[in-house]
Amino acid sequence: DVWIIIPCFNESSVIENTINELSEYFKKILVVNDGSTDGTEKILKNMNINYIEHPFNLGQGAAIFTGFEYLKKNFNVISRGTYKVNKGIFELKEDKLKFQWKILKII
Repeated sequence: DVWIIIPCFNESSVIENTINELSEYFKKILVVNDGSTDGTEKILKNMNINYIEHPFNLGQGAAIFTGFEYLKKNFNVISRGTYKVNKGIFELKEDKLKFQWKILKII
């Protein structure tokens, strides 16, 4: 299964449409709301979607990292044996799709 992580900050005008369009192709979507103050949280609460809230804006990189940390703790993740999990190359495959993500530890 492929998970799509959507980091967002103050995207109330477009987030619902973005999620609806992506959900036509991907069943597993995780939104990380990065401290939005424009009503994005209210929209996410009214949608049938997995989402995580940051209490304040930490930046796009931190939002993506939060998404990977959540998925890493709740689902199986494959990494090369020579890397630590938080610094690995993850490969997620679904049919002909292949995504590679390099995860860097945030200190």
